[in-house]
Amino acid sequence: LQSLIDGGHYTERIPTKTKPPDKYVFPDFCDMTLRFDIGDKVVCNSGADDRWIPASVSTFWPIDEIEKQRFPLPAAAGDQVPHYRCDKLFIDDYPCIAAPNDDNFHIRRRPTSFRFKVGDSVTF
Repeated sequence: LQSLIDGGHYTERIPTKTKPPDKYVFPDFCDMTLRFDIGDKVVCNSGADDRWIPASVSTFWPIDEIEKQRFPLPAAAGDQVPHYRCDKLFIDDYPCIAAPNDDNFHIRRRPTSFRFKVGDSVTF
């Protein structure tokens, strides 16, 4: 991620015996604790049309999604860094969806039971 922020696509090894210059310090973007594990069944908010897409968590901190999904490059503590990449249960145009934050607006545990059963009459 740091090489994306700096504008390069390489990793530069820095000596560890001295304090690295500020340009090599990676900012602490957010709390690194996540609610879901790899393989957990979740639903992710699609964003634009506000649909919930069934998926399963495949990757933590998918920094390659920053460019693929056209997120702005993070440069400060408040900037968005994707927390999860999830494989969609039903693949359409793109097989994955990224959850930019670990909150109930972007990603939730997939329900295992529902209020209504097949054949129930409902009014909405």
